[in-house]
Amino acid sequence: MAAGKRDSVRNKRVGEPAPDWLGQLERAWAAPPKLHSFQVLSVGALWGERFHATPRHELIHVLQGRAEIQSRRRAFAVGPGDTFVIPQGIEHKDLRAEGSDYRVAYLFFEWPSGQALLESIEPHGLLDAPEGAKAHLHRIVKELEREYQGDAPGSAARIQVLLWEALLALLRNAWRGTNSTAGARQAVAERRGEKLAAGVRAFLDAHFAESIGLDDLAARFEVSPFNLCRRFSKVYGLSVVETLTQIRMEHAREALDAGRLSVKEVALAVGYSDANYFAKVFRRMHGVSPTQYLASRR
Repeated sequence: MAAGKRDSVRNKRVGEPAPDWLGQLERAWAAPPKLHSFQVLSVGALWGERFHATPRHELIHVLQGRAEIQSRRRAFAVGPGDTFVIPQGIEHKDLRAEGSDYRVAYLFFEWPSGQALLESIEPHGLLDAPEGAKAHLHRIVKELEREYQGDAPGSAARIQVLLWEALLALLRNAWRGTNSTAGARQAVAERRGEKLAAGVRAFLDAHFAESIGLDDLAARFEVSPFNLCRRFSKVYGLSVVETLTQIRMEHAREALDAGRLSVKEVALAVGYSDANYFAKVFRRMHGVSPTQYLASRR
């Protein structure tokens, strides 16, 4: 299908009921997406001078600056924290804002079975995603970058999982609220859920080194543990416990990279009183023990 025709098909879908994207997703998963390359680039003015296309899908995460993305039939503005997809073969320009250092993370990937699903995404559904969802995507992209640049055992498998997680988050955000039966009451409930989830996420970021129980967390935000967990996982795609573990492991790796603390001290610094349990969780997350990770950095 020609680039212009593909854009036309996607424009017709704006304002219409969402297609059965979950059904499409299930069928597309028969051949999962594969990452081809990961690059962090400062985009020069040259890319805004003419239309261009790539032979692979582009997942783009904006790290710095602002730009307008133009295709043959549409345009949308992007800024720091935005994540969007340009399907393969779609001609487009990257017009960076005047005086702006437009820096992005490019993930080039292949997903033949997901072509139609990616082409059906309305960009504004991604750009209008709640801040909590954008922060979640930012962490996934940063973790993908670490795995892509590293050589830890099992990195290829983890890259596959992270890419899939990023695309699933994008698709969920793209179709958020497009169901024609959703009423104003549901929209208000969703906004409250997003605000709650963002508050919980901010608390976890600030207090990850403390002992955090679900009951205490729910009491702090004046909701039931079940309601807290349901709303949080709906926004972020991960449970509260999984997110806390991810945060702790990110800080643990940063502390090990700094090289000033022992493994036991790092465990205590990120909220684990049992160094052996910390080592087990770290291995499960990163594929190597903390000791082996330290040795690989020397």
